[in-house]
Amino acid sequence: MAASGTPIRLVREDGELIELNATKIVMSTDRRFGPKSVPFSGSNRVSLDLNLNKAVILIQGFFSDDEIAVGGKKAVATIDFNVSRDLIIRSNVKNHFTRVSNLANVFASNQNTKLILKDSNGTDRVLNMVLGSSNSYNSSTKIVTIKSDATPAQIATIVKSGLDTSYSSNFTTSIVNGEGTESGGNPTNSKLIITQTSDGVGGNSSTPFISLDSRIVGVHLPKTTDFAGGKTASRKSAGDKAQDMYSIMNNSSRKSFRAAGRTLGNIVKRGQPYESLSSSGSDYIVGILIPFNSILTDGDYTPRNFFMPTGFFDKGEKTSKNAKAAGGEFSEIDNLTGISGGMKSMEIMYDAGEAIYTFDMQFLPSDVML
Repeated sequence: MAASGTPIRLVREDGELIELNATKIVMSTDRRFGPKSVPFSGSNRVSLDLNLNKAVILIQGFFSDDEIAVGGKKAVATIDFNVSRDLIIRSNVKNHFTRVSNLANVFASNQNTKLILKDSNGTDRVLNMVLGSSNSYNSSTKIVTIKSDATPAQIATIVKSGLDTSYSSNFTTSIVNGEGTESGGNPTNSKLIITQTSDGVGGNSSTPFISLDSRIVGVHLPKTTDFAGGKTASRKSAGDKAQDMYSIMNNSSRKSFRAAGRTLGNIVKRGQPYESLSSSGSDYIVGILIPFNSILTDGDYTPRNFFMPTGFFDKGEKTSKNAKAAGGEFSEIDNLTGISGGMKSMEIMYDAGEAIYTFDMQFLPSDVML
């Protein structure tokens, strides 16, 4: 549909994408107001528009055989140095990890502290971590040195430097705002996102983690999420794809009300970091990504996703210039990343002797799906 060949994609609760070959798209909106004639006014018509609308997206398309293996994904993990977990009771707290006393315990010379990550081949990749007079990295010894008064953002930056220097062939890294804030109340780039360089389930593991020789009550470690979401590419026939969609339409539900309830934070969280879809979610379809060609950037066609600007948007925020790039990540609490909702119906059709299955589907936009 878009100039780059970006397909229409359905988004599952677990973050998996279902690509669709569409031949026709209809995006219909019905505004619910009814003009009424006023007596003794020459039949002037008056109406009250309360901005109550019904939206429907209709798509016709087909399922065909894959010519090559597709659908591979890289496993992703995170370390947030601004949110800690107690080494014993595993409770989440803010800012405890970077307390001077805690850093002294975690990186004490007798602790032999290491950051351990498994790559997609299952090999341990290790950074040694010590306390010192500066935030630095020694590539020959793979030692990350951290000051006793280092901030979460500084630690994230130096650990990223170590991974980029020694293990760039295994992982790619980026830094984003973490869950908490520093004592001054300003957002901090404390969260390190680590992505395997290779697709496949081999990248999923119970790492990263920080190992210590001695488990000390009261010591806090940074909050981590394991490598997850890795998927091995595969080939599917048209029938495989038809069966997968038939199964989802006939039996799928949200994994928890918590996942749906998270979307209710949309208004207060606009413009702030959002939580990604969980790889542990269900196969329930929660959104759709429909690309269009935009020429607002340098006059060249750029694929962006249609979005549904429900909520408190002003007229400038609803224009196409605010649409996100088609390759971006979908979020249920960021209306600009795509269209949230659910599948109302799908008719799958097959003519004997044909190599494809055709379908008609109906998607209903909805900001919260329970």
